[in-house]
Amino acid sequence: MTSATLDDILLAVQRVTRIGVRDIKGDGQSANVREARLLFYFVAHQCFGRLTSEIAKKAERHKDTVRQQVALLRKTPRFSTDIVDAVEYEVEKIVAARQATNALEMR
Repeated sequence: MTSATLDDILLAVQRVTRIGVRDIKGDGQSANVREARLLFYFVAHQCFGRLTSEIAKKAERHKDTVRQQVALLRKTPRFSTDIVDAVEYEVEKIVAARQATNALEMR
């Protein structure tokens, strides 16, 4: 499993959707913001095995709300594999960049 953090996943969702992290974590209710938020929940839980309580804390949402949304997304997927793969790829790039920076700092 990768060493991706929830911040890495949020940043990757931002890069793919062009919706800012502040908007994803904020109270915005536009369709694009809601979709980006749900994408974050889904990828963090399904692809990176994060607990819904952790996701909720990072997204500044109630844990029951996130748990309910993740359950709905698991029953009825709403994201194409292309967009999920794009987020995963961005996460990999973010983690690799951080690891490279850490390696340089250790020299």
